[in-house]
Amino acid sequence: MTLISNKYKFIYIKTHRTSSTATQGFFEKFCDLKYTKPRFSVKKGELHNHSTAEEIKNYLIKNNKKYIWDTYTKICVIRNPYATILSHYGWHLIRNKTKEKNFNNFIDKNLINQSIIHNFKNKMFIDDLLIIDKFIIYEDKENTINNILSDLGIKSKYIKEKKIKNFICKLLGIKQCACPEDMQVEVFTQTKPTHCGSHTRFIKSCHQCIAITT
Repeated sequence: MTLISNKYKFIYIKTHRTSSTATQGFFEKFCDLKYTKPRFSVKKGELHNHSTAEEIKNYLIKNNKKYIWDTYTKICVIRNPYATILSHYGWHLIRNKTKEKNFNNFIDKNLINQSIIHNFKNKMFIDDLLIIDKFIIYEDKENTINNILSDLGIKSKYIKEKKIKNFICKLLGIKQCACPEDMQVEVFTQTKPTHCGSHTRFIKSCHQCIAITT
């Protein structure tokens, strides 16, 4: 989701595989402009849930709101690059978007065509210039978010929720989880919970899912 707060003057740019969906859930209550539609459902030039930095800038200029781009604080989440790539691999594997089961081969293919790198670069850079003002650091999310809230004049506190077991790590056979997803709402899994007739992921609010994932 792309978020803009006119009250607190910030733009939240969503990054990939950084728990940015969970983080946006916290920030959206401070925002009056929320762009939630997927890319394929909006007209060219309109904002969507994964808008790039350049798309946001161009949209604001086109709508006579260049001052928002020039003056508002631009925020995004960053994460340990290795953990991010591992999360990309798990995401593709679980959704059958790749037939490559070997992690090293997956990395070779995706780094050669720079698809993973491009997904990050176009959220943080325009013409090779960094445009982000404040970074939320995944590994220190509670402190970095609270520092940003203070800088923006938002009188609220972010408290990091307790982690659920990460099925990507379990899928890859990692005993000590090196890439916790830290999702606030849901955690991905390869197998649909048989007790849940509707959802295809383990849901934190479902007591039976909690029993399975702990």
